[in-house]
Amino acid sequence: MSSLKTTPPVPLWLQWTAWIVVITAIPLVLLGAETTTKKAGMADQQAVRSPLYLFEREEHVEGNPIRGVHLLQTMQIAMFFEHSHRLFGWAVGAQCLFLLAPGMWFAARGGYRWLGLLALTGVTAQGLLGIARVALNVRAGPELAALHGCSAQIVFASLVAVATIATFAWRTPSDALPGWLRWATLGIVALVYAQLVAGAIMRHLLDPIAMRLHILLAFAAVLAILWWCYQIRLHDRLSGATWAMAAFLTFLVLIQPILGVEAWIRRFGTTMLPDEVPSTLVGDTVRSVHHLLGTMIFGTTVALAALVVRPRSRQADETLIEKNVLAPQTLRSSSVQPARTMEEIA
Repeated sequence: MSSLKTTPPVPLWLQWTAWIVVITAIPLVLLGAETTTKKAGMADQQAVRSPLYLFEREEHVEGNPIRGVHLLQTMQIAMFFEHSHRLFGWAVGAQCLFLLAPGMWFAARGGYRWLGLLALTGVTAQGLLGIARVALNVRAGPELAALHGCSAQIVFASLVAVATIATFAWRTPSDALPGWLRWATLGIVALVYAQLVAGAIMRHLLDPIAMRLHILLAFAAVLAILWWCYQIRLHDRLSGATWAMAAFLTFLVLIQPILGVEAWIRRFGTTMLPDEVPSTLVGDTVRSVHHLLGTMIFGTTVALAALVVRPRSRQADETLIEKNVLAPQTLRSSSVQPARTMEEIA
């Protein structure tokens, strides 16, 4: 029984696996952003192809070159980026299907077993939506592409949340974080996601209302995140991971507006219509990296939120009662039966 308590509910190799899935999803997001930037989403109108499509031989080309090399040599950049995006989508899906989901189910304990299935469900749904985006393009058009971009943010953040909850840092009881800070955390997560949704609609549909909301919500998100990170560092002194995550999020938030201004000027600050702005290496890179940083900000916000709302320690409950923040009967009930953790949930 003692060995069960000292052994972490999620083995170390599974914790690393969860973060490897997140790392693999980063180029998936970047390539998806480049596909949208270069308007390459419909470069191939066949929705499903082999995962190794880029590595197959071109049988109808002299010398039978590898398809990926041939696409680059013939400057079929749109086709190359579209299938690179699909390739990493297959990779993330395979990691969830063959490593993370069965690993969590058979090697983890308690409620942690469901984390892998959560990740697999999200990735599978996003893949099916990507297939529908291509297959139904004639009927759904760019609206379905915008939905695909919005849901991608949720799936990536879910992968980050799964990796965060599986770590030891999430199982470390939190300090005396006041209840209002936990509620503010949920509001900030919703605010950041709303700003990303406005950006996705602006990017795909050039909607004027979304353009205004994207900018206005950006100001609100930056100020809210900086205030939130300061409050976390002020109240949570038990978790070094929380402090490190807050510092990293602050760094991303300070860089993102610079890229946002540059991306905006390059697309909307010229005398040409936005859809007629020519594709350039620097311009496309700035816009795609701006998209990637937005996704990473949302993922980091969700990870930090998971750490903020993690279970409190008994000492934290006593401190909150002394400050008249927590009702005394809450502690009395918890002294009879401690709060259940995910490890104890069947």
